[in-house]
Amino acid sequence: PKKTIVDKTIYTKLPERICYGLVRGYGVHNDVQAKILIEESSEYHSRNLDSMLKEALNIHSLYRGENFVITECGYRSKGEEIGIEFIDIFLGIVGIILTCPSYKEISGKKQAKVELVLKLLKQNKLQPFLKNLRLFELQQFNQLIEANVEASIKLFIAKNYEEFISL
Repeated sequence: PKKTIVDKTIYTKLPERICYGLVRGYGVHNDVQAKILIEESSEYHSRNLDSMLKEALNIHSLYRGENFVITECGYRSKGEEIGIEFIDIFLGIVGIILTCPSYKEISGKKQAKVELVLKLLKQNKLQPFLKNLRLFELQQFNQLIEANVEASIKLFIAKNYEEFISL
């Protein structure tokens, strides 16, 4: 039962809370009509995330007196929607920084990804995106704690310093 609750939280409640945070609070004089696009995934389909999100968010809007409506919530395949692709790439970059793999201890595609992230950091291409990033990690006792992204970047560079300076 605990795994079921955790899965439901990760695959339904967290996306709902994130989307709610994005569409609420624009004031009584602004009517927000939003369309939510979700990357195609069997995990999301099996949980009917599209219909669940649309229904839950529209209920929140009515119940809490917010002026938004979710007009559409649907899935998009890879390569179909540039926004989803960008987010997927950006999350991959952030994931590499946070997991902090050592260039010397990995090989293949993972090594190429680390090299790309190091190159982008060295050329200051990621900083505009990363400087305002607020990232929260689910810690023990189900607490969300804000991660120190800047410290993670420094650790990632330090762990891969030889490769960083050779770029």
